[in-house]
Amino acid sequence: KFPALNPHLQKLLGVFVKPTTYVDWSSKIFPTPRHTRFNEMEYQIPATQGLACLDEVIYTLRQHKAPVFFPIEYRYVKGDDIWLSPFYQQDSASISIHQYHK
Repeated sequence: KFPALNPHLQKLLGVFVKPTTYVDWSSKIFPTPRHTRFNEMEYQIPATQGLACLDEVIYTLRQHKAPVFFPIEYRYVKGDDIWLSPFYQQDSASISIHQYHK
């Protein structure tokens, strides 16, 4: 309802959030209650291009002044040998963006 407040709320709330690093099975790290509806898109790219791609995503969001309130998720995933996996035979970076949805 008030997208102009997003940057101010992020700065205010950001004081209470400390950077963290977790290493464990995803089933132990990612499950959290979700009380806000959102759409999510997630892309996997070769790990060697991950940070450059993240820079491009952030640049594009800033250029378009996109009303982003949710954190952008960036994670490294070790390549595997599962044929249909998006990480098949290559280490990858995964970038996930969430957007509020009514």
